[in-house]
Amino acid sequence: MHNILKALTQAFRDLAKPKVAIIALVPIFLAIFIWGVVASFFWDTWTDLLVRFFSETTIFPSKESQFSRDLGEFVLLMVNLFTLVVLILTTASIINSLFVMPIILTFIERTRYPLIQKLGKNTVLGSLCNMFSAFFCIWFF
Repeated sequence: MHNILKALTQAFRDLAKPKVAIIALVPIFLAIFIWGVVASFFWDTWTDLLVRFFSETTIFPSKESQFSRDLGEFVLLMVNLFTLVVLILTTASIINSLFVMPIILTFIERTRYPLIQKLGKNTVLGSLCNMFSAFFCIWFF
């Protein structure tokens, strides 16, 4: 338990360093920017597709009341926002695993373990292999 608390305090101490803080925040802001731009171009198309989908289901009453329209608009907004949140988090995770992890591993190697023998390089290709292997392990198990 002592080792876990020591590792957590070291991680939070490293997070206070500007370089690590910027590296930790860039992927999420980049993912928000990417999906914000995509959503600004395709929001109407996506909403029209959802309107067609929900109009063919029997969830909503066919009456043209103000309540059903408000409920439909609210449901469409929530579906759009939840979809964007999932896409943003997935994109940020992919950016982290591909580009940020090699930088963080190099930083940890230099600051915490300077005497350790290096067996390989921290490359984007290695991160890509790790990402796909983790995806397949989660998917199949």
